[in-house]
Amino acid sequence: MKQIIFDFDGVIADTFDFHLGKINDIYKVGLTAEEYFDIHDGNFHANTNEKITHLDFTQYGHLVAEEQSRTVPFPGAIDSIIELSTLFRLHLVTSGWEAQIFPFLRHHDIFRCFSSLKCADVSTSKHEKLEQIVDSENNNADNFIFVTDTLGDILESNAVGIPTIAVTFGFHDEERLKKGDPNYLAHSWPKVMTIIKDWAD
Repeated sequence: MKQIIFDFDGVIADTFDFHLGKINDIYKVGLTAEEYFDIHDGNFHANTNEKITHLDFTQYGHLVAEEQSRTVPFPGAIDSIIELSTLFRLHLVTSGWEAQIFPFLRHHDIFRCFSSLKCADVSTSKHEKLEQIVDSENNNADNFIFVTDTLGDILESNAVGIPTIAVTFGFHDEERLKKGDPNYLAHSWPKVMTIIKDWAD
């Protein structure tokens, strides 16, 4: 059975500026946009940027939950997820915390669309969470596809053997995404839908 895994930030919701602003407002670290881009070349929670390596993000989700629930979905994201949930088993893998992700999903009535939700509460390693999904579904890695927007996620997905769709409208641009050799590139949600349907046939 073909199954779809989605990242959250930069794929479903347009949150780059939101999180950069909140990290700086809450922790007073003066993180720049370029530094925030670079942090996502790998796993956010394993980053080596000295401005934030010492920070404890375990309460971050609670601090931003209400405002994040009102962040803007990318055009077509919500309707596409609802449609895809009638055709495939869907999963969510994110570096965010349940406290900040679940309210958004409920606000947009897509919480029920996902068979599993793997947030940072489960593990801060996306590699580990992707493996958990493959194992729990008793399926082969190449029967999944991961829709994401960062080089770091592509590299973690490659390590598990899961094909990737890299969206160019999220955190990282096409040039940076290509460094991870994604299987597909998508410039919009309609293109994501076309790729998924063609891949599944």
